[in-house]
Amino acid sequence: MWNYLLRSIPRPWRAHFSGPVAQRFVKGMFWSLIGALATKGFSVAAYMLLARTLGQEKFGQFGMVLSTTVLFQSFASFGTALTATKYVAEYRTTDPLRAGRIIGLSNLLAWCFGALFALLLVGLGPWIAQRFLNAPALAPLLQIGAVAIFFQATNGAQMGVLCGLEAFRSLALGNILMGLLTPTLLLLGVWVDGLRGCVCASTVSFGLMCLVFKWFTRRELLRHHLSACYAGLRQEAPLLWKFSLPSLFVGLMVDPIGWICNAMLVNQPNGYREMSLIGATASWKNIVFFVPNTVGRVLLPMLSNLQGHGERRKTRKLFMLNVAVNLALALGVAVPVILFAPWIMDGYGTGFRVGVPVLIVGMLSAVFICLSNAAGTALLSAGHLWFSFGLNLLWAAVLLGGAWMWIPGHGALGQTLAFLAAYAILSMAALALSLSLFHKEEQA
Repeated sequence: MWNYLLRSIPRPWRAHFSGPVAQRFVKGMFWSLIGALATKGFSVAAYMLLARTLGQEKFGQFGMVLSTTVLFQSFASFGTALTATKYVAEYRTTDPLRAGRIIGLSNLLAWCFGALFALLLVGLGPWIAQRFLNAPALAPLLQIGAVAIFFQATNGAQMGVLCGLEAFRSLALGNILMGLLTPTLLLLGVWVDGLRGCVCASTVSFGLMCLVFKWFTRRELLRHHLSACYAGLRQEAPLLWKFSLPSLFVGLMVDPIGWICNAMLVNQPNGYREMSLIGATASWKNIVFFVPNTVGRVLLPMLSNLQGHGERRKTRKLFMLNVAVNLALALGVAVPVILFAPWIMDGYGTGFRVGVPVLIVGMLSAVFICLSNAAGTALLSAGHLWFSFGLNLLWAAVLLGGAWMWIPGHGALGQTLAFLAAYAILSMAALALSLSLFHKEEQA
């Protein structure tokens, strides 16, 4: 299969993909893209049907319930996925025992924090629904969705281990399976019990996903002669400060700020109708998002592995390849979506056509997100988490400022414009910082 893919690349570019590092990168990206395409493709179709079935108001409410569970899950993750990916990749061959301890530590943190924040949302759900979401009736739905937080946290650690082992084929197969199963469950849930059934089905799908990836993780650990170790975890405690805690802070500058913007939006006149436009366009932005997320999953363990062996020049070249691939793939998805934006929004049903400008601006912001994530992956692999945190502070300040100015007068379009401004500034700053750090490391 690899030889066929290599021959399909234009001859002038083929030399750039012929080295062992580039081959690992492209092979991993190939499998990851297949899995992500299957997941996102089925998800877009399912969300169109959900929007047509639920209507704008309830579809917006469903989006806000998911946004709130994602908010709590960002706390529950405690950076375990990134920690597992980086350090399993770095030590899986040089120090298998330490890799096992890191896997055990990641699992333990995911279980504890997943359970803690699931219980918190169960208890705080009524207060959040009434105080921030302007919809007290959403309280029971938030409590049902809270169960998914434990599954998401656990699965995040498992997927982090799979990425660290560069087991991208297993990740792809798991994503394809869930890409088929999840939309089916959502549509069945909304048919049985409307909005409530949809939220229940979403929670069940996260539980099944956790079981599927548990099986794949166990199989890959056996193949690499590794196992989770829960003895001597205190030896790895410094990683919590060095990597897990700052990666948590980096994540907390994304999901909570996004949730605040959503809460500002739903408290405007016709807020949940405006939120339905964000939900509809988000499924298309996610198709562009999967490019940096997918490539980043491939690149982070490879960069970490190369840096663990002191290959600084190869690290920089791989970073530049990543930026180019991210930009090309993101534009390849965003441009057709922009051209067909009116017909895409019509697919969600009556009232969604007004969201065409929201979709167009969202696609532009998604391209900048791809660039910023490409640079962010390089900073993560080098362990510069506090730099990433500083950049995300800048992003948050621009986003909240833009949301405060534009949401009251422009609704969903104002929120999307704020995201565009924030990610444009973040991407340029992150790329400049990454290149500067690579230059300093090569000169050292």
